[in-house]
Amino acid sequence: MQRRQRIVFGNMGGIPREDPKPLSIEEQNYKFNTLVFEIAANWEFVLVLMSRMSSGNLKSVDPMERDWLNFILENQVDFNKCENSDQFIETWFKKIKE
Repeated sequence: MQRRQRIVFGNMGGIPREDPKPLSIEEQNYKFNTLVFEIAANWEFVLVLMSRMSSGNLKSVDPMERDWLNFILENQVDFNKCENSDQFIETWFKKIKE
């Protein structure tokens, strides 16, 4: 299984900020939607990851998997309500409000 490359590279190679400024609503939505697309792009892998977590067979995760799991748990995503990645995007993508 080959996971897709991350869409956002964050502080890749840079020095982490000690005093980060709060994110704007647009930046928060961008970060949220980026995770939605990452999870959808790795749909089958994420389903296996969630299965391993629920069965207690998940021993360690990498930083990307941690971000996905945090998103899923914080937002109480129910994968039983999403038949596929397209439906997941349709349900969770935050649209721009005009």
